[in-house]
Amino acid sequence: MTWQFDAETAVESRGDGLWTTRLSDRWNIGDNPNGGYLVAVTLQALRQLGPHPHPVSVTSHFLRPGTGDAPGEVRTSLVRSGRSVTTARATLVQEGRERLEVLASFGDLSGSSGHSHELVIDPPDMPPPEDCAERSGLEQGVELHIQSRIDMRVRPDLSSAGSGERAETLGWIRFRDGRDPDSLGAVLFADAFPPPIFGLLGRVGWVPTIELTVHVRRRPAPGWMLGRFMTDDLHDGRMIEDGYTGRKGKGGFYRLNTEGGGDLEKGDKVFLDIVGGVRPVLTKYKEPDTVLFLELNFENAERDTLRGSDVADTGGWELFLSPGVFWTYRTYAVTAGVQIPVTENLNGTQATSDYRFKLSMKYEF
Repeated sequence: MTWQFDAETAVESRGDGLWTTRLSDRWNIGDNPNGGYLVAVTLQALRQLGPHPHPVSVTSHFLRPGTGDAPGEVRTSLVRSGRSVTTARATLVQEGRERLEVLASFGDLSGSSGHSHELVIDPPDMPPPEDCAERSGLEQGVELHIQSRIDMRVRPDLSSAGSGERAETLGWIRFRDGRDPDSLGAVLFADAFPPPIFGLLGRVGWVPTIELTVHVRRRPAPGWMLGRFMTDDLHDGRMIEDGYTGRKGKGGFYRLNTEGGGDLEKGDKVFLDIVGGVRPVLTKYKEPDTVLFLELNFENAERDTLRGSDVADTGGWELFLSPGVFWTYRTYAVTAGVQIPVTENLNGTQATSDYRFKLSMKYEF
């Protein structure tokens, strides 16, 4: 069986990083495709550029509305493919005009990172889906074609326009044809809930997304996913929305835009260097002197902690091989070299180190 979401986000390779697609209008909100649906189309192409199957961090900028029931192109480029993360970018183009820019990192969420400590967002109090109200386009003031593809149930006290005391959305979501959620569907779901200001201000119609950032932390479990989204910043017709979604009691993924707090403590780091060198030419005192050297650099970082608990995807060790040159003349000294990554053992899903270049100059008085 071919699921609707898979068929309507499918892309076909044309070579040289170019992919073609035909966007469906069944994911429209009003006259335009949902932004999360457009992002999912680009991710279908990007996930094929490297060995890592799951989007773990996705940032999207919407340049113009997309057009449903129309062809499109996805232009892709690989930024970097490491041992644990692949990063790539894509541009969605329709009728010669750029509609969407995406920068995404992919990892593998199928296995365990090997640590036991984690922080989990406590789920809000919610009645079961059968006791919640189906999302209403009439209440929001816009036609919701997307309802033919996803089934969404909103908490009853927040289902009517202007019924809430704050800008908040709480609800359940799943694919209507029975497809289980996955990491790609999770990105779609992050942009499929009603805007939180709907419950506070009433019928607001279509609220287009300017920028969307989604962090996928776990593989979603089968069945309904629970979502909560809030807006605490609304000014001059623009708002910032934060939220998360996952299984009740089991986080499927979350999206959380926030600043760092004082409760975060960075893990200690230990550096160990072994170096050997050779002088190609023996020189006299105060003559220019050159030494070729080779270093072995070991770096170990303890996990970061947040409020006393280990933070996932932090800590681990890396080993580098570093050739370089050390040149001196009287009171001047110059050191130049490059660190080449040899092996590593990083916890969870982290960006791996690339080559590091070093240049230092010293003058002694």
